[in-house]
Amino acid sequence: MQPVNEDASTQVRELYSYLLNISGEKIITGQHDYLESPDELSNKVQKISQAYVGVHGYEMGAISGQSAATEAAQRKNVVDSAIRWSRAGGIVTMTIHEALPGRPLTWDNVQTKLSQTEFDKYVTPDTTQNNLLIADLDK
Repeated sequence: MQPVNEDASTQVRELYSYLLNISGEKIITGQHDYLESPDELSNKVQKISQAYVGVHGYEMGAISGQSAATEAAQRKNVVDSAIRWSRAGGIVTMTIHEALPGRPLTWDNVQTKLSQTEFDKYVTPDTTQNNLLIADLDK
């Protein structure tokens, strides 16, 4: 089996091959951490179990009302931790819980209900809402 993306990097192909080879034979554990504390829960698992998880999940979404400077510093900490984790042989996953652009960075604004018409404005190129979303994701 080949990755869906024909341009997948060597590292992606190696990880994919590894996952295929252990299928049905091994289990890889993982732990998700938050933007504000990118290593807290993974470190707790390691301390309790005396073993590292194989998959370290990271959050990139700023939903705690933080300032732009704090958000940038937190994201840098996440990226730095993810690089260290990957270099040590761990598997990295990233998620982003995106608050609606232009609204406060809160969990409520991640879970906001939108009509289909409102949603379409965020995914239609060159709308004000889409431009704000793309600018947020570019950060």
